[in-house]
Amino acid sequence: MSLRIGIDIGSTTVKVVVLDEQNKLLFRSYERHYSKTRERACETLSSIKDKLTGKDVHMVITGSAGLGVAKAAGIDFVQEVYATAAAVNQYIPDTDAVIELGGEDAKIIFFGGALEERMNGSCAGGTGAFIDQMATLMNVSVDELDALSLKHEKIYPIASRCGVFAKSDIQPILNQGGRKEDVAASIFQAVVDQTVAGLTQGRELKGKIVFLGGPLHFLKGLRQRFVESLQLDEAHAIFPEDGDCFAGIGAALCSSDYAERPFDEVLERLEGDTGWSRTTVHTYLTRMMGKGLVSADEHSPRRYSAAVTLEECAAQEERSLMDRAYGGSAGKLAAAFLRSASLTREERDELRRLLDEMEV
Repeated sequence: MSLRIGIDIGSTTVKVVVLDEQNKLLFRSYERHYSKTRERACETLSSIKDKLTGKDVHMVITGSAGLGVAKAAGIDFVQEVYATAAAVNQYIPDTDAVIELGGEDAKIIFFGGALEERMNGSCAGGTGAFIDQMATLMNVSVDELDALSLKHEKIYPIASRCGVFAKSDIQPILNQGGRKEDVAASIFQAVVDQTVAGLTQGRELKGKIVFLGGPLHFLKGLRQRFVESLQLDEAHAIFPEDGDCFAGIGAALCSSDYAERPFDEVLERLEGDTGWSRTTVHTYLTRMMGKGLVSADEHSPRRYSAAVTLEECAAQEERSLMDRAYGGSAGKLAAAFLRSASLTREERDELRRLLDEMEV
């Protein structure tokens, strides 16, 4: 049997895995892609090219951002739930449920009988992106947020469905002298509450539960909040050594069902033309320069840099949306959001409080 490669392209990271004939893990990587999904995958594969050149391999891509890359490169694709299930069935066959948190998604997979998945919608509340946002609010890194949470003494109720509501919960606590340690643990508890209450939808979480995904792999404080909230002992709370790459491992396992190709061929396919010609790139850059978003180095005309900060760009986009869709009215924008969103009683009360404060 040839070597098998699984590539899991998620919303924020690319995971690459290589398995041998006995399902032994030969290589693994976990890297942020900063929206350059295809380039990141190519760079990782190129880094191990000397070990794979001349060999036939099976390769499959999975992940929430993987389908487009797979189609463009002509490489086989498997849906991430099936990839995850393949890895779980291979390595932890008596699993009852999987809780997986990613950069912008969260899911619970129930095993036993028919495979059933529950996944969050378009909102990234309660995911890695939410944790990043809350760490920024507290002016600490995610690792520092994790370390703080392990020293907590109490838990505050914090909304995780939306970063705006979470911020409105956290800021008053900090302003009133609340301990950062307690707020950090409360943020992780909010993620737990959002995941369990939002995704189980009344179905009981019991038995052996496997925790997967980057946030649950790297953040000990988040693990602690899940284990304590679900009242799990060591035999029923499973954190695999390679839990951050489990979908990639599953993709590698699934690749055995697809045709093998020379490694150099699949790498060439992945490195192939992305459809962006030099003229197209130059046109976009010229337009962005005209809008004052990008500037060119006067000493090196081919070197460009951002002329605005990320915050300025976001504010401009928000204003543009408000002007185009709602005639510049923040009230109409808020009303449209409220009509399309399902808010809890607590969130409605919090919104009323914010409006009352604006009138003072």
